[in-house]
Amino acid sequence: MENWAISVVGTVLLTVLADVILPDGQTNKYVKTALSVVVILAMLAPVVKIADGSLSFVSDDKQYQAQSQYLYMVEQKQESEIEQRLISELAESGYKNCIVEAEATLDEQGLAIDKISVNLKNAVIPDGMSNILVTEDITDIVSKQCGVVSEKVVISWQ
Repeated sequence: MENWAISVVGTVLLTVLADVILPDGQTNKYVKTALSVVVILAMLAPVVKIADGSLSFVSDDKQYQAQSQYLYMVEQKQESEIEQRLISELAESGYKNCIVEAEATLDEQGLAIDKISVNLKNAVIPDGMSNILVTEDITDIVSKQCGVVSEKVVISWQ
């Protein structure tokens, strides 16, 4: 569509230039008529393309698809960074070999964490920590580290 606007403006400018340059008389009338027909044809070019079926808007869809793939990739990368950060934080707190899985969505405000799952199936918990409530402690660590409410933290042993 941008090319169409440029061609219409170009033919109008050419018509004005010809009107200024040509002297008054019979020739000027014929040139004005011919250039007016060219301007009309330039204006009708998109209509012909639509009727012919050769006008396509696929490029906008491809651009949207590429952008959504990029956003998905960014979302996955940020989820992975959250998971690695939580695994490190839990290991520093004494909970080693925890499996952390973050689920988040990327929107206009940024990354919104929907759920964080911590699987303690292979976790190594030191003997000195046996008297505390492990699930509550892990929930507190995860919710503080990610800034989410404790209801979004799911602890499982399987």
